[in-house]
Amino acid sequence: MSPSTLKTLFSKGKEFIKENNYNEALKVFLEIEKLSESVTDKDFLAELFASIGVAHIYLSNHGNAVEYLNKAKNLFHEVKNYDRESDCLSQIARTQWSFFGAKALETLFEEVDLCLQNGMEEKLASCYCNICACYLSLGENENSAYYGKLAAEIAERANNTRFLSRIYLNLGNIELNKENYKEAEEYYNKSIEYSKLNDDETGVAINYDNLAYASSCRDDSKEKALNYVKMSQEILKRKNDNYALAQSYQSEARVYKNIGDTKSAIECVAKTIKLAEEHGYQEVKMLSLSILYGAHKSDGNYKEAYEAYSDYIGLRTKIFDESSKKKNEYLAVIHKIEIEKSESDLLQQKNDELNNLNKQLNTLNKEKNEFLNIAAKELSNPLNSISLLSSTLKSFYDKYSQEDFFERINKIESASSRMQEIVENLLQNVRHNTSE
Repeated sequence: MSPSTLKTLFSKGKEFIKENNYNEALKVFLEIEKLSESVTDKDFLAELFASIGVAHIYLSNHGNAVEYLNKAKNLFHEVKNYDRESDCLSQIARTQWSFFGAKALETLFEEVDLCLQNGMEEKLASCYCNICACYLSLGENENSAYYGKLAAEIAERANNTRFLSRIYLNLGNIELNKENYKEAEEYYNKSIEYSKLNDDETGVAINYDNLAYASSCRDDSKEKALNYVKMSQEILKRKNDNYALAQSYQSEARVYKNIGDTKSAIECVAKTIKLAEEHGYQEVKMLSLSILYGAHKSDGNYKEAYEAYSDYIGLRTKIFDESSKKKNEYLAVIHKIEIEKSESDLLQQKNDELNNLNKQLNTLNKEKNEFLNIAAKELSNPLNSISLLSSTLKSFYDKYSQEDFFERINKIESASSRMQEIVENLLQNVRHNTSE
């Protein structure tokens, strides 16, 4: 199939991604992969593998995602497209996040090295932002804050409003974890400011939900908290963002629980669970059941609390089992990648050894040629003397006196001795080199 036809198909797959139709996108990309066996355009193959990896991420096929993203990363490195190599590392870390936080950090620090080596400051801000979020998910607030502030410093210097909205959201979450509600609100308001500059309405809504919870934890801000939730839900309903809306209902339930209105909290949980079940948001439903359990327990409705807790444990077990299965699949792929890398490293080592031997052989050949050249020059003088004297004696032997005749014989004998000495020295050098 011609390259232009493959690129047309690839564009079709990218359109499916934009439409959030990841299954169809993956089908198209995998078909292109089958048809690309003879393709040598590394840039095209790298983009194809990266797109397959991203589609697998959205479909929660984490092992397959890492496998393809690694292929893409290596090809981008070969063609020196370090910007896209950095993107692949970010995506790989994203897949590792929920399974192995420490492994995700290792990948992100690899990306940091890549950015520092190639002067990619904007990407560096993104790396630090992701490291901040990763440490936050691991509950390491101090490390999270350190990298969040580093990211903010770089992003502010570059006036990168897109990253600043994410960074301040993370910094707000850190302060929220530390129960520094006033400081959290300040960061969330900064994040809203930058989200509005970027026309990121979902970002604004998420910050409103976080502000709502932070405000509900302060005695003087409960009414304001409910107003924030209302503003968030207006945005998300208009955008038809059901996942964020389900999370907003969940935030509203937490707010009501904080201000002591358990009845309203239970009503919000019901709305959350309904939306979560309609769209398959299992983790949202699980957290909502946890809130429901707490609300019923606070009201002394222990039977309802027990039922909510049983449902919570059942769903949590199911999610854990599915996660364990995906984790095992992921580990199998990682093992395969590590074996391939080990084999590749071994092959590279053998190639390096062979290259070194070739270099040594070239050096020895050069030395041998120099040695033979010197030897030839050394031998040429006595040979020329012998040849000249012999020729003279042969042509004019009857013209020489006996004394002159023997004088020339002596010279021939001396030249022969000199030549014999040179040959002996050559043989000694050869024996010495051979013994080494």
